[in-house]
Amino acid sequence: MNILIISEYFPPDQVGASTRTYIMIKELIKYHKITLITSTPHYPKPENVNQTLRTPIKIYRQKNLKIIRIWMPEINMVTTLGRICNYAYFTIFFMLGLPFVTEKPDFIWGSAPNVFCGFTAKIAQFFLGGTPIVHIDDIWPEGPIDFGFLSFNPLKKISEVLAKLSLNRIQVITTISDSISKYYKKKYKIPQIYTIPVGIEKDRLQKLIQLKKDFKRKNSDTQKNRILFMYSGKFGPGYNFELMIKSFKFLQNIEDQKIKLIIRGTGPLKLRIINLIKKYQLKNVKLETEYLSLEDLNRKLLSADAFILPMKDSILSKTALPTKLFEYMGIGNPILVFGTGEPKMLVEKAEAGLVCSNGNPKKIAESIKEFIHSREKWHKMGENGQAFIQKYYSSNIIVLKANKMFKELKEKL
Repeated sequence: MNILIISEYFPPDQVGASTRTYIMIKELIKYHKITLITSTPHYPKPENVNQTLRTPIKIYRQKNLKIIRIWMPEINMVTTLGRICNYAYFTIFFMLGLPFVTEKPDFIWGSAPNVFCGFTAKIAQFFLGGTPIVHIDDIWPEGPIDFGFLSFNPLKKISEVLAKLSLNRIQVITTISDSISKYYKKKYKIPQIYTIPVGIEKDRLQKLIQLKKDFKRKNSDTQKNRILFMYSGKFGPGYNFELMIKSFKFLQNIEDQKIKLIIRGTGPLKLRIINLIKKYQLKNVKLETEYLSLEDLNRKLLSADAFILPMKDSILSKTALPTKLFEYMGIGNPILVFGTGEPKMLVEKAEAGLVCSNGNPKKIAESIKEFIHSREKWHKMGENGQAFIQKYYSSNIIVLKANKMFKELKEKL
């Protein structure tokens, strides 16, 4: 089949949508001819590319993949207005790539940005034909409203209208979790909804498993009184960094154990995290924000004893499955999850760690101590996580869900 994918984000962009698009395309090109319309790399910062407003299009091929890149100007995405301008720009200027789609697509998969991809899929269908499919990463606009991004009432109303218009006459959507699928089924009455989770690239998963084995052999004499927790990923509003950081205040004076936390990554809450560490004068919490290659990131993740996923109690956090969770499970280390929702259910189902309810920092610190006291179970938890995602969330398994969807839609529509 010929499949056109439209996504603002694609590697080297460092965001979940970029990872998801890359993982899916790498598997789909084994079965189909894929054309991707995307932007020039720009998140978290613009890359140097040989494209400008005068030469906005670059086309190149990789096996069964044709990539059409559209120049993206530097837009500050820290503010709500900046994000909307960014999304609107791509929604309009992606059309520059449509004349270079040389084969009529059977399916047009609008992948990112969220909500606006409904418009891009329908615009592409108007010019090229094919069946539009809209992908949903997050519940919108309820999620941004919950985070306070859309606190101005007129913006709330405009966002609700945009969401409805985006899905108007759309017959098929895909989501990353069953919770999101159920929500959109109830609210928008979409006739065909498929859950296509993010997962992890098969080759990377196999490499992580081998690296873990090598790491264990080299570090079999690791000090038992040294425990390193890690959060690695985007510093976004879906995570309760304040609660996590405050809880480590109660863990810095334990005499028989050296309990430390590394928070690594980047994102809009970077300054907030810096200020919290300074405010509480924490010597057992370290912030690392430098960019790491994939190889260096793998080594950094391997240095942790356990991971923390501090989810907020919000509609987005309860319904989404973060890409980083699959990385954590792929490493084969135990995971401590705050909060409720899809991440909690996944870790519990896989028996890959401990889940604790969001509460005050002292109670969270007690949960961390409880987690440490069960350290003899950590090896088994890590093995459970690896085995679980190998069976259900490896990219070679996820692509089978997508292929099944295409086959069913071909027969129905």
